[in-house]
Amino acid sequence: MERMGLGGQTTVSRAVQRLIRLSARVGLSSSGSFDGSTPPPETWEEPLEKKDLTDNSKRAIVVGRQNGLTMMTLAGMFGVTEACISQFLKRQKAQDGSTNSQRTGRPRVTDRNDDRNILKTSRTNPRLTATAIRREVYLNSPSPPSVWSVKRRLNVAGVMGRRPVKKPLISEKNRAGRVTWAKEHLNWTRQDWNKILWSDETVFHHVLQ
Repeated sequence: MERMGLGGQTTVSRAVQRLIRLSARVGLSSSGSFDGSTPPPETWEEPLEKKDLTDNSKRAIVVGRQNGLTMMTLAGMFGVTEACISQFLKRQKAQDGSTNSQRTGRPRVTDRNDDRNILKTSRTNPRLTATAIRREVYLNSPSPPSVWSVKRRLNVAGVMGRRPVKKPLISEKNRAGRVTWAKEHLNWTRQDWNKILWSDETVFHHVLQ
């Protein structure tokens, strides 16, 4: 873990300069409030994915907070949520100035490429089970993830497990229709039947790319 000290004064100075430039650009007062000339921070840019703050960003956030900038302002500057800023400051205070903490919990066993391959395989053949997808995607992998991990990745992508619809048995209406059709074609000759294009009852699935 890294602690703020004299060795980080140069980096902190750069961070303060960055905060000052950003504050002047967006029209913030010294207290970190808006002067009404610009929209609130959430409209500055599109929401970003959850990400880890760099050491420089953490130092700049601490200095900015000490200089009176609000959490909403800092969140807009660094492209994170207010909750992210708040949680970092709480951890930093609890650790007596430390900027990094050991993450708890088990790390993910799949990366983004794995997630994309799992989703692509499922969309290519929607009838594949999670077990079959795992076997196909990780065919040559010495340590594939569990079937439950594959299911979770599909659920996060909005692909839920479904049972295929069973074909109904022949109804009385269909049964009567078949008998009627057979009687109507009872006297057809070979030449008549040769004009018919025959096919089996194969079911085709159309997959949109």
